[in-house]
Amino acid sequence: VLTVVILAYTLVDTRKIASVASAAVQKSTGRALTIKGDVSLKLFPYLSIVAADVAFGNASWATDPDMVKADQVSLNLDWMPLFHEQVSINEVALTGVTLSLQAASKAQKVSGNWDLSITNDPSSRESNASDAFNLHEIHLSNVTVQIRDERGAITQSVVVDQMNGSLNETQVDFDGRLRWQQQPVSLKGRLVFKPDTPLDLTLNLQSDKIDLKGAVDSAPANGARSHQCWVFGTDALGFDALPLWNGRINAAINTLVLPDGVTLPNLALQATLSPDSGGTLTLNQFKAGFGQGVINADGKLTGYSTPRPRINMRGRARGFTLEKVLAQARANMQPSDFQGGPGEFAFNLNASGASLRDLAAAANGQVQ
Repeated sequence: VLTVVILAYTLVDTRKIASVASAAVQKSTGRALTIKGDVSLKLFPYLSIVAADVAFGNASWATDPDMVKADQVSLNLDWMPLFHEQVSINEVALTGVTLSLQAASKAQKVSGNWDLSITNDPSSRESNASDAFNLHEIHLSNVTVQIRDERGAITQSVVVDQMNGSLNETQVDFDGRLRWQQQPVSLKGRLVFKPDTPLDLTLNLQSDKIDLKGAVDSAPANGARSHQCWVFGTDALGFDALPLWNGRINAAINTLVLPDGVTLPNLALQATLSPDSGGTLTLNQFKAGFGQGVINADGKLTGYSTPRPRINMRGRARGFTLEKVLAQARANMQPSDFQGGPGEFAFNLNASGASLRDLAAAANGQVQ
């Protein structure tokens, strides 16, 4: 055994292994895998190749030259395929990664640069090369994810502290921690990607606090913003930022601060996404603290990718007092101006538009 280990360490050509791995990635995805740094071999506790300064090519129309760049990539390999000049990669660990995700224009006939269906060579799935790139697990640390629109402008940036995933040809199961606008968030879910179909996302999110007001205030201006003191502002609510995916989302947030400063404690949310009808978001459950009482609601947002989306909402709040509601909403009126016992209200409203003023102007329904 010792002799075999010594021979393996001295005779295995790491550059040859890296070259075969790059060729397998090229054949399977149509994208180039470039290794610019040193390549080293580790035998214990398993056979692995560690490469520095690695890049995975981007789509030809994308803004960034590389879709993924990593300071270090560690590949865990099977022994036997090496004797047949093949590389079977079971596990990948990436550190110091920059991932650029960019939506595609309609002319590209793909949803984004993550879609490899156009560049895939169907014959490669029938060849031995498909067995040479057999990835089951991926581990990420210190990852920056940049999300670009179809024009190449960065719309979001997320830092992934730690993320583990298990994957096959059509889906990824993931579990980890990230920071959005420097706010810690725990994620667990599944992403299914099949050719010629929208992405399908199942997501469970937990966070102690998410401040949307701080995120809006620190975000770069995307066009002129209204500074007039209207009760209902004219700024777009950003519905068109929702992706045209299928999805199921569960969220539990101890404190959610809305863009207008209103604080919602103990938020629990269940929602589904569908690309039908220009994008449909169904709010199956919404529950949060409200003036020391509780509010429950459900509803639907239809056509969120269109210029004038439509909203149907209904809900009921109980156990609140007006002074506590005003304090929670940070209204201009003094909470001491109101006195009284627990209140209750219900609403069933529908409206259309992309701003609060549009929604208020088009609102119809009942409030009790």
